[in-house]
Amino acid sequence: FSTTIQLLLDPLAACFQRRASTTEWGFSEMLTSFGLVNASIDDLNRLALPPAQPWAYGQFELARDEFKTGLYSKSLESVLKTIYGFGSNPGYKTEFRFHFLQGTIRLGSYKNDDRQVIDTADSEAAFLKAARYSSNDLPAEAARSLLCAGRAAFTQGKLDVALKHSSDAIALDGTLAEAYFQSAQVCCALGRPKEASAHLVTAIVYDH
Repeated sequence: FSTTIQLLLDPLAACFQRRASTTEWGFSEMLTSFGLVNASIDDLNRLALPPAQPWAYGQFELARDEFKTGLYSKSLESVLKTIYGFGSNPGYKTEFRFHFLQGTIRLGSYKNDDRQVIDTADSEAAFLKAARYSSNDLPAEAARSLLCAGRAAFTQGKLDVALKHSSDAIALDGTLAEAYFQSAQVCCALGRPKEASAHLVTAIVYDH
């Protein structure tokens, strides 16, 4: 996510007209760089977070590679296997990273505009699962997942829901600048400019 104040200010100027496009910010392309979502299996082992299902994590690595190369439908197919399994190989339904990647693919972006892949309602649900499965041990990751659930809700025009997800993200990580920025956008769309301004100021303070 860009750390420049200008990136925060430019979209705000027009945010009184609700933006529901999944292309804004290039949001999806930066999601897989978030925290432990981008960690390799070796990194997880070093962090004393050994994979509970080696096959599922192998599929996850494949799904991430496919995502990075723009093979979005293949990436979605692979990540769903990590969750639900395939053949005799069991999935791993409680690994938040798998649901986070599913949500990212389903959200769409300016690069990923495949209407057979994009499903923002499913994206929101996947991010909420990611938040649920990471909230106890990894609250910062849960906050990022809720931020993304808010983004997915925003693209559906569910403004009150989007604001709630963003607020829940802030409750878990009070320094998450992107969550304040998103709250500012939603408040603008709701016609609440004073609240939007307050959120924007806080976003600038925590932007780093």
